[in-house]
Amino acid sequence: MKTKMKTVLLALILVFIVCAATSAQAKICYGATQGYWKNHPELWSDPSLTYNTETLVMNVFDNAHLVWYMMGPSPWKPSAWTFLDVLTITLGYCSVHILVRQAVAALLNIQAFGTMYPLTAEQVIQKVNDALNSGGVYGVRDVKIDLAKELEDYNNAGLPKGWP
Repeated sequence: MKTKMKTVLLALILVFIVCAATSAQAKICYGATQGYWKNHPELWSDPSLTYNTETLVMNVFDNAHLVWYMMGPSPWKPSAWTFLDVLTITLGYCSVHILVRQAVAALLNIQAFGTMYPLTAEQVIQKVNDALNSGGVYGVRDVKIDLAKELEDYNNAGLPKGWP
């Protein structure tokens, strides 16, 4: 009987420890959508910010110029694309553009909310670069779309109370 009681007690202690560890790891996260950042450029237009409306996409992500090739003839030059351009221009179902839009929103969220966003800027940039390097424009669309969906989920976390 004592052995059975010890086993039950040990199991209860183990459940308590696991639950306590799980709730200690739970974290409140914030994120704003790409549409939010597009419609509120005044919140990130300061040139002293790491990521601002004039930040060039090509200076942050590898192969982001692939969006250009999906556009066809256009006066836009890929080297001149800014973060604001990526958020305001719609290219339909181009997986590269879908991914870069979500990545820009993710970086703006990290800049605004810091550790209250689930990823760091370095993690976002590395994941996006890995996805962009997975087969170019026509290769491995699912990799790009899956990462865009992951970032979209984080970007839809919501804003803190009182945020503009």
